Amino acid sequence: MILYKTRIEKQIDFMLANEEFKVTFTNGYNCKSFDNLYENYDFDENNLFSKSFNFENGDVSNYLLENLFKIPTICACYEKKSFNEIGEFDENMYAEDPDMFLRLSKKYKFGFVNEILLIHRIHDSNPGKNSLILRKLIYQLINKYKNVDFYNKKEKEILINYFYKEGKIIPDHLINYSKDKKIIIWGTGSYVISFLEFNKLNIEFFLDSNSKKEDTYFKDKLIKNPKYLLTLNKESYFIYVASTFYKEIYAWLNNNNFIYLKNYF
Repeated sequence: MILYKTRIEKQIDFMLANEEFKVTFTNGYNCKSFDNLYENYDFDENNLFSKSFNFENGDVSNYLLENLFKIPTICACYEKKSFNEIGEFDENMYAEDPDMFLRLSKKYKFGFVNEILLIHRIHDSNPGKNSLILRKLIYQLINKYKNVDFYNKKEKEILINYFYKEGKIIPDHLINYSKDKKIIIWGTGSYVISFLEFNKLNIEFFLDSNSKKEDTYFKDKLIKNPKYLLTLNKESYFIYVASTFYKEIYAWLNNNNFIYLKNYF
């Protein structure tokens, strides 16, 4: 990581001028650099932090429930006094920042300094690229946040489901529930490849909305159009949605009377 000279100064000045903000973020570049530290940077606009998610000022508590891991932790700056109220970093975590963000967001407003003030080097040793560490962290977060009292039941449900999705984790109770059902996977993209690395399932077939993939094979299983689901007995099957377009897929399933956790996850 390379900090611009004025990065810390500007973030502190922002918080001093706007006392309601106890956390600030700044913009920057994600740049691939696998060899010389100062060569081969790609300063393309699409590599800006702000292209991967929407920076928001103010109350970001609800936003973080489904976007926590999109925030580049390296550009955060905290007011030290806030730790007196919400506690210090939880050093038992494999990564402390996501937990800190969640706790801070329930108490304080977050601010965005809309300037490019750092460069984040992307390379094979980045901890965020280690899927095993990420899954261990997510298990820790699930165990911690299913019992917190500062989120209501609905908020905890959204957050825990987000953790399962990001970690490509199937809850134990769903594994037991679906073990006697025929398994369908909705998705044939890059997400499902890593999903299947962590979850060994006896798959009946795959689903994909891309008509060009219909009646072709993926992982030696047939790919069918989602409309095929409408011909099946729902009670005999369970659908695992393994796609980054899960919100659109959930909407389709709900509109066709499939029930979350009963017919799909």
